[in-house]
Amino acid sequence: MAITVKAVPPTLLWVHFTTVPTKIIDPNDGTLVDAYTTFDYSLPNLPPRTVDGKLALADPLVITLTPNARVWSGVARTPALLSHDQLHYDDGIVTGRVLARQLMSLRAAT
Repeated sequence: MAITVKAVPPTLLWVHFTTVPTKIIDPNDGTLVDAYTTFDYSLPNLPPRTVDGKLALADPLVITLTPNARVWSGVARTPALLSHDQLHYDDGIVTGRVLARQLMSLRAAT
């Protein structure tokens, strides 16, 4: 078993975006953008297990990622823009998988 990541949905569609009336300010650099995609995650509250006398996260454990995406109402919703924002969402999925691997090896006495 393992700690895994599940993206819901795995592929973005325009219906997954919240339409906003103005261009979006990218919180990372302050620039105006037409669309912005990040993600939310949920981790179930499961009791720990014991491995070699130490506590570890539950196994199996599924981290669920969901998109938190916005699009400006005045922009053309092109396949290229959607593909670009899918890349940002995919980055979150890959990052989540790296986190999951790290969490599998986490051990603590208390």
